[in-house]
Order: sequence, then structure tokens, then C-alpha cells
Amino acid sequence: MKPILILSLLTLLSIALPALAVDPPQLPKSFQIAFDETYIDKNKTKYHVNGQVYYDSVNNRERVDRVNGRYNLFCGGVMPNTTTSCTQLTINDKRYLIFAQKKSCCFCCDSSHGCGILRRDWLDNATYLGVDKLIDTNYNKWSKDGSFGYNHYWSTISDSPIPRKLDENGDHITDYLTNTFVNKTFDDSYFTLPSYCSGACPATTICGELRGDNKDIVEK
Repeated sequence: MKPILILSLLTLLSIALPALAVDPPQLPKSFQIAFDETYIDKNKTKYHVNGQVYYDSVNNRERVDRVNGRYNLFCGGVMPNTTTSCTQLTINDKRYLIFAQKKSCCFCCDSSHGCGILRRDWLDNATYLGVDKLIDTNYNKWSKDGSFGYNHYWSTISDSPIPRKLDENGDHITDYLTNTFVNKTFDDSYFTLPSYCSGACPATTICGELRGDNKDIVEK
């Protein structure tokens, strides 16, 4: 093999190898970020919603606000065909659904049934797909299979990666607005249950299914 060809191959390998060495990122310990999300139904109709994430893994708590919970699996199950704001609040390993405009709140399920906060390392063992351009910016991209299909995840290319996009099997796509990202700590007021919160969400919802209530009803 000619020296020039060998040198060219080594150069190509030196460029490719760093991409193979990119480890899946962990979520920042505590942050706030805005998002725009798209829900796509079986007829390929798209519904757009925006909101905010407040994430505090240090104190094991998370809050996700949506201006309209109608199309969300959890919120829409409790308030079907209803256009109203919805907050998913996870504290003390329990997730609650809060509909502030309706003055309604119920307990969904706990961490033992899959309702804890999103783990910082949820991308462990994900497959790195390389650098991908979204609009005019390059991001790192990973793939990890989930309960309902694939999860494709993009984050900024930096020593402290910021979430950029999550595609859940092509049905639910979340675009995180990186310019709104704030690495911060929160006081307890961000994660306080409203006084009107009482009772469990209906057994016929995804919450009841995760708690196992539907199974109990069938057996009875």
C-alpha cells in the first residue's frame, strides 16, 4: 500500500474515532427550559403545545407545565377532549396531575409504577448516531428503544450538554428551546401541591392502568 494512501486512511480514522467515543449525556442536575411539542395522531394530524420544564434531581422533584394538556397521554386521559392547562408534578416519588384552570388535581401513580422523575442517566446504553444538523446548528444524536418504540434524542455539543430535541417514535416530538435554558436551583414554591389536590386519578386512565387499578377491576 502506498504511503500516501496509508496516511489518508489514518487521517480518516482519526476523524471518525472521536465520534465513536461520545458517551450518552446526563441531564443537568437542576434546570429550567421551555419547549414546543408536536403530537401526531394516526391520521397524521399535528397538534402543537408549548410549556416549561422545571427539573431538580438533587431533591428528586420535577414539574412539567403545558398550556394545553388535551393531547398528552396523562393529562388528556383525565380531562378528555378538554382544552385546559395541565401540570405534571412529581414530588416524593409520586406524580400528580394539576388542572389549575379547573381547580382540579389528582394523584396519578408513584415511582414504583414508572411515575418518578426522569432519571438523569435515562440515556445509558443509548446508541450514538453521530452529529446531526437541526435548522442551522449541529447537535449530537442518540437512539434508545423505549416501551412504545424508538426514542431519538439530540443535545448541544458541549462539555455540559443541553437538551435540544426528543422524538418518541414519531408520535410525540419535543423541541427544547435551548436559548431559554437556565441552570438554576429552585425554592419549594415551585413544587407545592395546591390545596384542592385530593384523591386518585380515575382507574380508567393511564394512571389507573399504571397503578394496577384496571386489573383489579377486571378481576372483581
